[in-house]
Amino acid sequence: MTGPDIRIGDWTFLPPLGQLRDERRGRAVTLTPRAARLLACLAAQPDVVLGQAELAAACGVDPAGHALTQAVSELRQALRDGREDAPCYIQTIPKRGYRLSVLADVGMPGAVAVQHLGARWLLFGVLSACFIAVLAMLWPLHMANASAPRSLALPNARRIAVVFELVADERLETRLVGLGAFAAHTIATYTPYEVVQMPNRGRASARPNSGRRLVLRVVEVGRQPYLHARLSHRLREQVLLDKHYPLQLQAATMTALSADLLCALHQPLPARLPGADALDDLSATEQFFSGHYYLYRADAASLREAVNLLETVRERYPTRPEVLAMLAISLLALSDLAGGEQAEAGGETVQWRARADAAMSTLVGLSASPYFSHPLIGEAQALYSLSRGRPRQGQEMIEKVLRTRETWRAQVIHGKLHEISGELDLAADAYARAWLLRPEPTTLAWIRQLAFATDLAAIAPGLDVPSARGA
Repeated sequence: MTGPDIRIGDWTFLPPLGQLRDERRGRAVTLTPRAARLLACLAAQPDVVLGQAELAAACGVDPAGHALTQAVSELRQALRDGREDAPCYIQTIPKRGYRLSVLADVGMPGAVAVQHLGARWLLFGVLSACFIAVLAMLWPLHMANASAPRSLALPNARRIAVVFELVADERLETRLVGLGAFAAHTIATYTPYEVVQMPNRGRASARPNSGRRLVLRVVEVGRQPYLHARLSHRLREQVLLDKHYPLQLQAATMTALSADLLCALHQPLPARLPGADALDDLSATEQFFSGHYYLYRADAASLREAVNLLETVRERYPTRPEVLAMLAISLLALSDLAGGEQAEAGGETVQWRARADAAMSTLVGLSASPYFSHPLIGEAQALYSLSRGRPRQGQEMIEKVLRTRETWRAQVIHGKLHEISGELDLAADAYARAWLLRPEPTTLAWIRQLAFATDLAAIAPGLDVPSARGA
């Protein structure tokens, strides 16, 4: 019997000598001729089941007798060499035959060893090659996105970014922000999509990982300001809506905008269109959205303006949940951002917090209101829970809000709730997300001062840099 050397586990089988050698242990076992022929036949096709007739013919024994079984037993005993922990190289496959269950290396005389590859190893090699090929194709995409935050890398088909192209005219910007917030509320409430609100003041803002993008800007048509709404599908490079609306906070404009958005997104129209339930007093509507605008600006002076406007609207509409929610958010934020030096009893801070308590108390009693689904309500409840030291309740509220509409304020509150719970990595992620959505100094002020003092240098050092502070 001739042929190359065959490695089986720790053993090396030398067919010409009919011998097994273990160089590491210095052992050599001489096989019987039929056991040697059996091993040579099995090793020629490792991991392949060979029938008894084929093996009996290779061994030169009668397939009808017990000679083949005895040869298998001899071979197993030799490979085990008295070791209880030795692997079972020869496997019995009931009603089919036997197979050598290891990969055998065949050493060519005077040459480098060559492997006999079984079918599964060949499959493994093919899959590995495919994986490497796919990795090579995706690597340029990975490098292109390497500098982007993880959450912004790839488009999310279920997410719509609502981008406001802000302007210098405060009156026009107030209406733009108001209609933009209304559009975001319509999408978040009446469609299955998530919403990301991203104001943009002429700077290169981060691109959200959204499959669709609604850009709202003020344009002049016949010397009159109009709202230009353009909804596009980023994945398909398709424009879904491109239309102009009078830049007025009136029910007609709001219902037209909401109907067009729902149709463009292939959503059924509700029995009562969003916007039809707008405040019926035009002056109150203007004041409400002006309050929304000043809350968006978020500095202490603007928050004072928001509180004054919303208190006026509340007198006219004392049971509208969205008015109470916005008022509570403004009061709580104002008490933290402007009240640091007025914490003594009777100071403005105490008054603001007492008024926030009253607004939230009224709000809780309006849970049956048809307007209670407004995202501002969940935001107000989460911030109130944060201010009262109830992080678990606040987390439930803010995560519910973020599942439908993401704003920079919601992310700041989210980060604060993570921070108070000791989840500093998650807090840093939320703060970074808030900054990406609204890269303004007031965003950092909210992160530092809302509810409690946050050390940005310790938690999110990337935000505590001159470029961020002076943005």
